[in-house]
Formats: sequence, C-alpha cells, structure tokens
Amino acid sequence: MREQVHITQLVPYCVTRARGEEAAKRLRRHHGTKPIEVDLSGVEMVSLSFLDGFLSYFRHLGKERNIVFNIDSPDVEEKLARIAGIRCSAIYCHFVNQKVQRVEPRLVNLPKAILIPAETYKP
Repeated sequence: MREQVHITQLVPYCVTRARGEEAAKRLRRHHGTKPIEVDLSGVEMVSLSFLDGFLSYFRHLGKERNIVFNIDSPDVEEKLARIAGIRCSAIYCHFVNQKVQRVEPRLVNLPKAILIPAETYKP
C-alpha cells in the first residue's frame, strides 16, 4: 500500500513550475523516493507548469513511476496527459475510489504561428 500525502501538506498553492519543484523536494525530503500517492483532490487550481515541475524533479531522479496522483478533476487528468505526451513519460493516476491507471499521453495541436511582415517591426 502506498503512503498518501495531500499536495497542500507540501505547498500552499499549485500554480508555478517553481512551486512544483518545491513540492517535489519537500516530498522527497520527508518520504524519500518510495512509492507514494499524491492527493490533488479538492485543490481548486493546479497548473500545467506546477505538475510539469513536480514530475520533472522525479523524472530527473528516474523515480517518476513511484508517484501516483489521486485526482477528482478531468482538467487535471488532461494536464497530466499533455505532460505525458510532451515528455514521453509514464504517469499514473486514479480518480477518487477508482483503480490506478496509466494516463494516455496526448499532444495538443497548436495553431500555426502568425507571422507579421517585417516592415511593421520597430525595435
């Protein structure tokens, strides 16, 4: 059985890459790199940058598979799927009271860049 930690025990806000890295460092300091469940349920705002910063820290250590997210929002699942697609990572999560599953990686189709004619550029 994995130990569970609610993300707000690590940081008060989940909105920047730096906060994500800070949360990861605190988690590692207090719990090592053993398998752990990070509970994101009930958190009002979790940014893509926060999740990427958090996961990047463990990916660098080769321990990203030791993290399982407990989520209650399809929005957070979509953000995890985007990170899995961009970083070619295996990310695991589950909705409250459901089975753990691997997040299906997704990439977002970005619109083409809009180029502005050079004569309008003024340094």
